[in-house]
Amino acid sequence: MQNVDENNSKLLQEKEEAEIQKQGEEKYNPKAKARYFVAVLYPESMIPNWQDVIDDTLQVPYCYCVHDKDVLQDGTTLRKAHVHIMVAFNNSTTTKHALEVFNLLCQKGKGIKYCEMVVSVRNKYEYLIHNTNGAKKANKHLYDVSERISGNNFDIGAYEQLSTADKREMRKTIASIVNACSFTNFAELDEYVRTKMSDEYYDEFICYQGYFANLVRGCYNSLKTELSGETSFIRELKELKAQLQAEELTQEEYREALNKLRVEYRHNRLDD
Repeated sequence: MQNVDENNSKLLQEKEEAEIQKQGEEKYNPKAKARYFVAVLYPESMIPNWQDVIDDTLQVPYCYCVHDKDVLQDGTTLRKAHVHIMVAFNNSTTTKHALEVFNLLCQKGKGIKYCEMVVSVRNKYEYLIHNTNGAKKANKHLYDVSERISGNNFDIGAYEQLSTADKREMRKTIASIVNACSFTNFAELDEYVRTKMSDEYYDEFICYQGYFANLVRGCYNSLKTELSGETSFIRELKELKAQLQAEELTQEEYREALNKLRVEYRHNRLDD
């Protein structure tokens, strides 16, 4: 009977860990930038005596809490011990770089595959010990404040307010996502930011939705132009204008080349 219970516990453990892993990897964007990141590491995969060498290993401000009293979704089975770690960089950096920093604490070949951007530093700081409304509603174990360890001059007070630079980086990140994902529908972009990014990103998105709507419209028109075959003609027209400005063509030569391009363009439209 004990073996059966242990097997069931192991299966439940693996199922939940797989779900968490999947959700984390879906949100992971290696090119996205932020100043604050959080990751979950497992002691058995970390370097020996990691708590003794974490300062010199990470070399950036950090705070962490070892979660060894969490339970699985069944409400009774103890979850495998894990460590929530948050780091703070002086300037915005890519998620890929942040992941490399976290993996300095892992044994070779046992590194984690994703980490998450943090904007609401206070909320994440309190979540480390489950001192948030969401964690309390979910009846998660409340860890003692003394179990939240910080180092390398981690200063929560200095990180709480979003600076103008932080907000600008957030807007740049969303704009980069529009281009990378080739969004052609504003509703799709809204769903992406709302479901895959933090509330702070969504707040910034709402404040500048007109700007992002124009980006999506521009992406749509660019793809439409490419599909219609007009891109090559636009490219040739730009080259003609550049040659005229560089005085490589006279006004007469430019008009002659332009008329020729117009004829080719009309024929192309008629053939379509």
